[in-house]
Amino acid sequence: MRLYDATVAQFKKDVAENTIADLLRTRFENYYRRFPGPSEYKSWQNSSNYLRNAFENSGLENNRLIIEYELPYSTRRLDVLVFGSDQGKTDSIVLIELKQWSNEHVFDCDVEGNVLVDYGLYKRERAHPSLQVQGYHFDLTDFMTAFSDTAPLALSSCAYCHNYSRNDARLALFSPQFETAVKAYPIFTKEDAKLLGDFLKARVFFSNGESARDRFIFSPIRPSKKLLEHTREMINRIRLAKYRVDGGAMGMRDVFSLVSLRPRLRA
Repeated sequence: MRLYDATVAQFKKDVAENTIADLLRTRFENYYRRFPGPSEYKSWQNSSNYLRNAFENSGLENNRLIIEYELPYSTRRLDVLVFGSDQGKTDSIVLIELKQWSNEHVFDCDVEGNVLVDYGLYKRERAHPSLQVQGYHFDLTDFMTAFSDTAPLALSSCAYCHNYSRNDARLALFSPQFETAVKAYPIFTKEDAKLLGDFLKARVFFSNGESARDRFIFSPIRPSKKLLEHTREMINRIRLAKYRVDGGAMGMRDVFSLVSLRPRLRA
């Protein structure tokens, strides 16, 4: 399921005419048979303008993009997917997670991999954006065969925290503990619209993305060989550990717990 599927040029037009959030809301209501929350509607309004700025810096016009793509067999949705090809003519996709967090509302957290976010009336622990994006990245590459074909789709994933500043002393998102994750799945901040544009241009500028989009949309869904091998290896390790500790057998709950941890195990 995808709420919005168009070209970058059409997206910029819909943003300029202040219709993008209404289009998303209508398609959300038609598909889910319920209304989106006020905060979600507001995020579509706000983040779309910042995304348009990044597109202006990228030179992209006819590239295909999808907004709010629901992962197969899941209720989770990816914010933005942009399709094209790189200079080597490899079909490519850029995944962008949009965040409205600002420096004064994000704090260090005692739980590994998380940050504490102040939403005003309450505070919640949330996955660090780079680690959240890493999970989405593996959700796609582990289960969509288009990423493991003979000529696989290339996938680059990042977060755009468009209200967050690098020039602020409060930099919880760039704490040393997240350095490896941020390097692999970069965070672009409010000062980085041009950098995000360059990131997009290097990866998807060299075609309109029709081929990459179609391969993605129609990709068969099944566990990749790499995931199966990785899971088998970890199951064997857990079986051995459980046998050493209590001689117990491994249950399906252990298997499901293992698969849910795969992004962090790979980090």
